[in-house]
Order: sequence, then C-alpha cells, then structure tokens
Amino acid sequence: MSKSDSVSMGGVAAFVVNWNNATETLQSVDSLRSFFQGKDIFVVDNGSEESDFGILAAGLGAENLIRSEENLGYPGGANLAIAKILNLEYEKIMSLNNDAIISPESVKMLIDALDDETIGMVAPWIINRENGRIWYAGGKYNSWFGISRHPGKGSKLPENRSVVPKDSEYLCGCCIMFRSSIFKNTGLLDDRFFIYSEDIAHSIKAKSEGWRICTLPSAIVEHGISVSTGDNADKHFSKIRAYYYARNQILLLKWSNSGIKKAIALLSQIVIVAPVNTLRMLLEGTLNHWISYVKGVYHGFIGVHGPMR
Repeated sequence: MSKSDSVSMGGVAAFVVNWNNATETLQSVDSLRSFFQGKDIFVVDNGSEESDFGILAAGLGAENLIRSEENLGYPGGANLAIAKILNLEYEKIMSLNNDAIISPESVKMLIDALDDETIGMVAPWIINRENGRIWYAGGKYNSWFGISRHPGKGSKLPENRSVVPKDSEYLCGCCIMFRSSIFKNTGLLDDRFFIYSEDIAHSIKAKSEGWRICTLPSAIVEHGISVSTGDNADKHFSKIRAYYYARNQILLLKWSNSGIKKAIALLSQIVIVAPVNTLRMLLEGTLNHWISYVKGVYHGFIGVHGPMR
C-alpha cells in the first residue's frame, strides 16, 4: 500500500511515546512512515535525557514532536498526543509502542475494522519479535481477583487467521486503533497508573459506555517485549514490574469495583494473589524482587499512585 492510498482514508493519525530509547522509537516511527504521512505521525518524548532526545529529534523529519520536560508515565505521555490529535479533529487515532513495528497492510485492516460503528477500538494480534510466537491474541480479565491473562500466549501463530473482529475483555495498549469519539465517553487514559493497567482500565470504561472492543486476528504487530522498560522479558517479574503489577492491580480493583465485590476482590489480593505470586517468584528465580512486590501491595491499599516511590 502506498502513502497516496493512505491519504484517501482521511482523518487517521498515529502516535508513539519515547522514553530514553530513541533508536528503538525511530524504528517504530519508520514502520509508520510506510502508511502515514509525516504530518499524521506524533512522537512524544517523555522526559528523556538530552542525549536521547537529540538522537530522536535528529531522526525525525516531518513528524510532529511533542516534548515533555518530565516523565509522565506511558498514559500521561500518550495523553499529550491524544489531546493534540483530538484537537486537530482526526477521526481515528492509532497508538504504537516504541518497541513495536507494524506493516501498512495491518494498519489498513485496523482502520477498516472500525467501519463497524459498534466497535470503539480494535487491536491487532501481537507476536514476540524474537521468536514469532503469539504474545497477545485477546485479553481476559477477572474483576474478582484483578488477574489479567493472554490466552494462547507462547503458541505458534496460525497461518490462516480470521479477518472478522473478535470481541475481547480488554485490549493490550501496545497497539490500538481508537475511534476518536470514544474519548468523549471515556475521557483520556488514566495517568495515575503511570505504567501498566491503564489499558485494562480504559477497556473497562469503554465497555461500560456500550462500545465493543475487539481484536483483529489478521492484523499483526511485532513487539520487542519489555524493551521500553529495559526489563528482562524472560521473567514475569522484575523490580519495576513487581511493584507496578502489585500496586496497579489493587488500584484498578479499588477504582472499578464497589460494595461486596470490591471488598472480596481486595481481600483476594492478600489471601490468594500474593501467595501465588510469591511462589511464582520463587520458581522463576525473581524472589529478590519480593520487597518491591510487597511495597506495591502496600501502596495500592493506601492509594499511592503515579511513579514508583
């Protein structure tokens, strides 16, 4: 697909958020250039060091560069781009992680999926760039225990995949094509999470407003897992992930549930989820991050949000 073809689609913009990873970010931007014109690509620098910002700025052309003087976390940085794009009255907005790449064919399929006006946002399937296996093919979320999972994660990518959008309980924020009007109902992403869980929170809110949220099996994104945070993707927990997974899981339960369900969900974090995660750390050799996990649990219960403290 040529850029001239993409222009005829009209009203579609894309954005990427960078934080001290300009080289990887520019690869993501380059994949977007195969479909979008520069004026329709928005790059947010989220408080990177001067040297990294210099690399990023030098590598961009006609793309729009938005600079934050501080790290606002992923949702905070994304909101800078979303607000700018909404102000320019684009009809659709695509997010792409700065450690992911997408083909023009997949972009086109995501755009076409929103021809169904009941769908508020749609995400591609995501494959691990290292081994080509599925990392995300739809999400499941248990609101009683605050547990999210990716069914089929680690399995081989089927050659023949449906071109029909499939409903999902939540969409992974690595890449999403949003209908701009969805933000009138949901508001922007919740930046209190700082990183992780804002995609689940936004999905829950979108569904509560009557929107369908779907994955599109035929559309594919290649993802360099955890490159953006510099963490070891071979392990479920790292110091950063242990803290945010524990804290944000609790914050999400507190903010999205009420009454008896909220009480049971929060109790489950102590009597079920924490012991299970402790065992998982022991088995995968990351028990050295247990203190970060416990700190996250504590901060979740007392309502600490924003960056890790």
